Amino acid sequence: MKATSAGSSCSGECPKCHVGSLVRIQSKQKNTYGQWFVKCSNNIWGDPTTCSYIRPDVPNAKSEAQEHGLEAELSGRGCCSEMKAELKLLNQRIDSVVTEVWNLKVAFVGFVGVVIGVLVAYMVLK
Repeated sequence: MKATSAGSSCSGECPKCHVGSLVRIQSKQKNTYGQWFVKCSNNIWGDPTTCSYIRPDVPNAKSEAQEHGLEAELSGRGCCSEMKAELKLLNQRIDSVVTEVWNLKVAFVGFVGVVIGVLVAYMVLK
């Protein structure tokens, strides 16, 4: 992975070595040509003794839209609001399932307690 002249500093220190800072680079390798990556400034290509931290750069939708001269939709209209509503419904369903599982667990533990009590009473009386 070699940095191009478009490489730029990112905010933050390296999460792996905590020595270098994060740098954004663009690949010149055949398999990943043109893709952006974030790497440790202490990561020197071909030197296994340096920090090995490197990961694909996941673009931020807002900054990518601004880069292309578009206005990112942040107001919650359109498909985003539909997805938020669907997510809210899914969260409610998950909460209700968790509650049902908890109630079943409580009922089961109560049942097991009764069975154990009956077995102990039977053994004592026998």
